[in-house]
Amino acid sequence: MVAADGLHSTTRDLVLHANQVSGYDTGWGGWVAWSEPDDASDLGEELWGAGFFIATYPVKGRLGVFVGGARVDTRVGPERFVARVRDELTSLDSRLDAALDAVARSNEAYYWSLTDCRCATWSVGRVVLLGDAAAGFLPTAGIGAGMAMESAWALGRRLGTATPERVLDVLRDYEQAQRPRVESALGNSRQLARLVFRRSKVLAALRDTAIRFVTLERALRPIRTLLKDTPRVPSREPTLGPGARGAVHRARAPRGL
Repeated sequence: MVAADGLHSTTRDLVLHANQVSGYDTGWGGWVAWSEPDDASDLGEELWGAGFFIATYPVKGRLGVFVGGARVDTRVGPERFVARVRDELTSLDSRLDAALDAVARSNEAYYWSLTDCRCATWSVGRVVLLGDAAAGFLPTAGIGAGMAMESAWALGRRLGTATPERVLDVLRDYEQAQRPRVESALGNSRQLARLVFRRSKVLAALRDTAIRFVTLERALRPIRTLLKDTPRVPSREPTLGPGARGAVHRARAPRGL
């Protein structure tokens, strides 16, 4: 059984003990809502302040919105928190204005506590956790979904050639090969969170100064380096008998996820 039921995995709660699951809590959280799309269908924006964060991410037919901050501040609710953010801003364009309105007026906005998750083991018997169920990411590096897809590919390659009696060995091999990659990316996401999640105006100013000298490419260099290396997977080349016709197809690891 492959369980990919997300950051708040019910399967993980069933198969692992509480002391086998750990996480990093940023102390921040915010609301996820939707806004109407605009003409910039390929533009994603993030605005970091002292104690708040506004982001817009375009998807097909809509604009994804996140507005959040330190949880001690967001406890007042979306409407009052948005009003506070507006007071802090010195300028506001139409897109960010619409994003703030979307959160303040929505009755369906989802509150997301920004925590991650790391498991002591990814499999118990013939049950294996995948994606955020095994290693739940913070959104700071934008790599969680990519690592989940890579892990699904690596697991699928192994299970595709496994006989029933070898499933447990295959799951152990998969975790041994894939865990260091996933947890390396997870660690980079945590490092970025420690840099950008700042409530103090002084520390936020220092963050903004540092970011002028540390480019996004440099900050994400560990992940970029990781993705250049193909994950280790067993060969799935079929054995063709004498006179057999057909082509041997070699699958490649997904790149740039």
